[in-house]
Amino acid sequence: MKRMLFTTVLLCMITCLRAQVALVSETKGTITLRSSGTGKNIDEANANAARNVFFVLLYRGVPESDINSALIDVPEQEAQQQFKPYLEAFFDKRYETFITNAVQSGDVIKGKHRTRSVYLDITVNVQALRKDLEDNKVTRKFGF
Repeated sequence: MKRMLFTTVLLCMITCLRAQVALVSETKGTITLRSSGTGKNIDEANANAARNVFFVLLYRGVPESDINSALIDVPEQEAQQQFKPYLEAFFDKRYETFITNAVQSGDVIKGKHRTRSVYLDITVNVQALRKDLEDNKVTRKFGF
């Protein structure tokens, strides 16, 4: 009984913490995604929402968009080992240089244990992101 309860709680936690990222719009060179983020305060929640966007772009891709597959063409674990210095710097603060606009979409949601959750519409300069990944040899140029 305890094991079943533990498994149920664990699955609920994983489901609740999973990032939600959805396509809002797309233009030449940019993509706008709606992302959820949770944190101890609004600033942390906003940063987590933005990181979620870049995680999806780099490792998953966005269905029904020009970026329907991951920008990094190796498995996530392998990429994290192979490009560790670049990715650590990128997810620390560097990702912010590729955001051209971020607008809160909806109210701040107050959660249990003093957490805050937000939804942001984040516009990313994908053209600059691709070039940066190519320049740092994280991905290869198209056609080479």
